[in-house]
Amino acid sequence: MRRKCPKRDYCCKKCGKEGTYESITGSHVKECGSERVKCGLCNKCRERGTMEEHKSKYCEYAQMECPVLNCEKKVMRKDINQHLKRNTSAHRKAIEKKVREASTASNAKVSTKTDNARAPPAFVVGGHSRQTSSATSKSQEMSGYSDNQLQEIELSKRDETQL
Repeated sequence: MRRKCPKRDYCCKKCGKEGTYESITGSHVKECGSERVKCGLCNKCRERGTMEEHKSKYCEYAQMECPVLNCEKKVMRKDINQHLKRNTSAHRKAIEKKVREASTASNAKVSTKTDNARAPPAFVVGGHSRQTSSATSKSQEMSGYSDNQLQEIELSKRDETQL
């Protein structure tokens, strides 16, 4: 039986890259973006070229930062809704504190410019940037929350007043 030459022309069956049999079956297979590999977090198979995007945006087992300002907790993507529900009251208090601090800071500064000339400081609520001002109403402060989160906030307020 004859051995085939390792320098013969060869084509990757996954992505179509051409090269020698030796290079394609050797180093290329280990880096081919079309090769299917398992995610080290969730064990789902994906093409190697899409793995970084999968981990950063979609993998349910990837750690992510809580989107609420001043909450520095990292939780798995699959647990973020549960974290938000369990910490609604603490998140609300942290946001209200930040709004008060921003309001106090802006009121303490005396400016000769008109009020419209200076933009109020921004903060993040539920992953969205919001502008604050001393005249911001409660409904505007909470507009970064989903309807379910707002219901949870109202329920936690009722629970706190009943205690």
